[in-house]
Amino acid sequence: MNPRILMLVVAFLAGLFVLDRGAASLLAAAFERLETGAQVGLANYGVRQTDKELVVFGSSRAVYHVDPAILSEELGVSAFNAGSAGQSVRYARAIEALLLRAGSQARLFVLHVNPKNLWGADAARMQRLAPFYGRDPAVDALLEATSPGARFKLQLETYRYNSLVVPILANLLRDRPSPGNGFRVIPHDRPQNLNPREAPYEPGAIHEDMSQLYVDFIAAARERGIRVALVDGPRWRPDGRTPVDRIGQEHLERLASENGAAWIVIDEVSEPRFREPQYFADVAHLTHEGAAIFTTLLAERLRPLLTEERGRE
Repeated sequence: MNPRILMLVVAFLAGLFVLDRGAASLLAAAFERLETGAQVGLANYGVRQTDKELVVFGSSRAVYHVDPAILSEELGVSAFNAGSAGQSVRYARAIEALLLRAGSQARLFVLHVNPKNLWGADAARMQRLAPFYGRDPAVDALLEATSPGARFKLQLETYRYNSLVVPILANLLRDRPSPGNGFRVIPHDRPQNLNPREAPYEPGAIHEDMSQLYVDFIAAARERGIRVALVDGPRWRPDGRTPVDRIGQEHLERLASENGAAWIVIDEVSEPRFREPQYFADVAHLTHEGAAIFTTLLAERLRPLLTEERGRE
């Protein structure tokens, strides 16, 4: 290659490198300031709750079902809900890793499970955590699995903020309330929808990578001396459980037993009140009143775990 052309190519690549790092530095500074907004700040806020003794993880079913204020009152511990709507055990594992990396003082992790996650293929949803790339090997591995070539693309620091620029700017310009303890209430004026979202079906083989994430979640916590409880909650099931519900619950129960985690089910079978439609906002989520019942029952089931943990101190 002509030396002059080679120099031009090198200069061009060097310029791209400088632009990438410069733009990414600005975006990173803005990102670090945010603690609101599901797209950007909520994860920041969550991984900073290192002083909480009890942390809840999960999807929107955790967000809308588990009230840390009730857990704190019933159990005498500080609590936080780190759930995120639309996410799965992948997100929970990443937030757990970041929280542990930051020095979490937790004594108990509660993962509100969704058995359907065992058949999930939702790796792309992890993209919102791309700004955390490079902070923890477990998080890096999850991000690198989001798409073909992701490992290479993540080396570009501006790529880590791909699709997040507008949410970052929007959250910087808006005056949003603090996420508080992470619990959210479905508005009373939202129309109730108890129509099934999908027809029952026979699931195929459980995805081994999803199953392994539950194992990894438990192992990472136990390595730090943190107890773990896998919790499944109620759904509106007027026609009974589907094969997915049954097979998924059985798999997670066995997985919890084999890996030293507690398995807790508080659903429409064990609690008759959850056969009443007034406690559901939709087929998968409880109303505020339903969440209060669920969290109070959950606190009773978690109490022995904290008592056992204290006994070992």
